[in-house]
Amino acid sequence: MRVVNFNLILPNNKVLDLNNSGLIQARFNKYKSSEMITNTNVLTDLEMSLFDKTGTDLLLKLQQETGSSKLRFNYGFDIELSDVYEMTITNIGTEYSQGSAIVTISGIGSQYGIRFPAEYYKEGTSIKSIIKKLADRNGWLLTDEPDNPNLKTKFIDDIYDTIKLPEPLIKLNTQTDIQFITEKLKPILDATAVELYSQDRNLDFFIVSLQNIPTKSNTRQLALKVEKNDKRATTKRIWHFTYGFSPDSNIIRINQQINQSFLVDGLNLVIPAAEGEALISQLKDKYGNLYQSKYKERVDSIIYSKKDIISKWLKELNLPVLDIEQFQINYQFVDVDSLGNKTLEQIVLDQLQNALSIVNTLQITIIGNNKIEGGDLIDLQVATRIKSTQGNRNTYIFKKNPYLSKRWRIIGITEDISVSGGYTTTLNLVSDVSSKDLMVRVS
Repeated sequence: MRVVNFNLILPNNKVLDLNNSGLIQARFNKYKSSEMITNTNVLTDLEMSLFDKTGTDLLLKLQQETGSSKLRFNYGFDIELSDVYEMTITNIGTEYSQGSAIVTISGIGSQYGIRFPAEYYKEGTSIKSIIKKLADRNGWLLTDEPDNPNLKTKFIDDIYDTIKLPEPLIKLNTQTDIQFITEKLKPILDATAVELYSQDRNLDFFIVSLQNIPTKSNTRQLALKVEKNDKRATTKRIWHFTYGFSPDSNIIRINQQINQSFLVDGLNLVIPAAEGEALISQLKDKYGNLYQSKYKERVDSIIYSKKDIISKWLKELNLPVLDIEQFQINYQFVDVDSLGNKTLEQIVLDQLQNALSIVNTLQITIIGNNKIEGGDLIDLQVATRIKSTQGNRNTYIFKKNPYLSKRWRIIGITEDISVSGGYTTTLNLVSDVSSKDLMVRVS
């Protein structure tokens, strides 16, 4: 049986195990501040409730040993603890009763990166050797088969030994190692790659990420992955969960909501428009009627030319309509300097896809998992128990639920740790109807 752990790390690196110091409950929402980089989680609505049987001991430790408004903590099961988070305390409340006290701490937090002293790397140093050094001291793996020590470090095979520092480089003591790799070393690697067709340089060619991978000994470790991004697509992680097929599912409960109000009110799309098109689309004649906007006509044309694709999305979302002409689309055009590298068609379809995805939402509560992050994908397979008659006796068969068994995208996470309820993670999901290639899989 796994034991739930929640540890406060004091400034003198003394660890206060809240399991033995009166943890009642800790609850917070976890969001990812950047989908391009792991370990950039932000915590909100963070609240801890602690029981102090002496009425003063725990409160004194928090006030005297911290010496500031910041606390660090990690949590999880047994030795499978989360990364360390730093919490800024916004409020401490104490309720006294019969000589004891309940201490409630509220605040906000972010992921805390380990920082090493400043370092100097001289010109001509191999970038691959620097990355290997940083990975080694952080305990990051450089292979997807950690139990095979003879396997070459394939995660950084796209970095040639011949790529050297063009000039001396200083790593500041304020930078974490992953920040240094991403902010300082990655641009040098990007400058060594050339776009296949246009020969452009200095584009976003390399992916740097920390990934959770299982080992054969049923533990998980972080692996540093640096690879050439030939498609220059955002890497997504896919987690696989099943429910109903066996009694040992990690899913505790599922709650689905389908909001079909857009069938009455229309679907609202916010479309960026360059060169003053947004202003033109809002002009009215002397009778108060909007001028017929050429820009709106272009957007309409794009949507109705893709009716087959959109019908497929509507079917995947299990909505009662499969024809986009059966409901209204409301546009809001906003001025931008330019549309960037995307065409208007790509932007319109992306916006429509995002708007449709939040119509069908799902909330699942699972056995606690501190490694899942916002933006990750969930490959969910759910079985429904159906009564069946065979001969003269009734039996039950399990059939895959087509409304739930598909891919979902995480838009919100709530972590809940308590003495009575253990440790659970609640995931807020929307349907993922993206057709982009997804390159990273985790279980």
